[in-house]
Amino acid sequence: MKNIFITGGSSGIGLRLTVDYLKENQQVFSSYYSNSKALDYLKKKNHNLHPTYLNLSDIDSTEIPNIQIDTIILTAGVIHNQLLIKENMQDFQKIIEQNLTANFQLCQKLIPLMKSSNNPHIVFISSHSGYIGNTGQISYSASKAGLIGLANSIAKEHAKDNIKVNTILPGFMKSKQTLAFSKDLQNKYADKNMLKRFNTLCEVSKFIQHICESQNISGQIFKLDSRI
Repeated sequence: MKNIFITGGSSGIGLRLTVDYLKENQQVFSSYYSNSKALDYLKKKNHNLHPTYLNLSDIDSTEIPNIQIDTIILTAGVIHNQLLIKENMQDFQKIIEQNLTANFQLCQKLIPLMKSSNNPHIVFISSHSGYIGNTGQISYSASKAGLIGLANSIAKEHAKDNIKVNTILPGFMKSKQTLAFSKDLQNKYADKNMLKRFNTLCEVSKFIQHICESQNISGQIFKLDSRI
């Protein structure tokens, strides 16, 4: 049995990963912030799940399990849309704090717990916006670009500990958010991909799980769509 630490576990990719790892009988520490309903429901059916409170603006309030951690998957984050000229410093700093600084702090706390693992992995969830930039997402793009640099630096620093660190750019996905878009807007986003489709949460989860079983993949950025 592996010990898996997942942030953003109450929805989206984090929840999908939580469900999939529980099906494999792994022990999962899955975080929530304002809504724990999904995790509470899963907890009733599976004692291997440990819902964990996480506030991205106050990492010191997070209960870190004092056990060996085999896999860390960092999906939690916030989206913020604003142009450079209209952005204010308070919002910029808040997005950097929640999307970048919080992950830095979590890694400081969790990596010492990984060194006894046979195959330790860390996966960061970044964004296409962080990879190439995006109009109207100045703070969000900067924070997600920072994650790529953070991940690659950790990969180099902790290769000696056999800790593999990779970054995932999941691309557009079928979710409650995207399915609420108008058909025209859905088609607009789908058309940005050569294959004219969205990813699914299941596809992204399976890819991440595959990476976390590998022995020789680290310091890589994986784009899970068909944009070039």
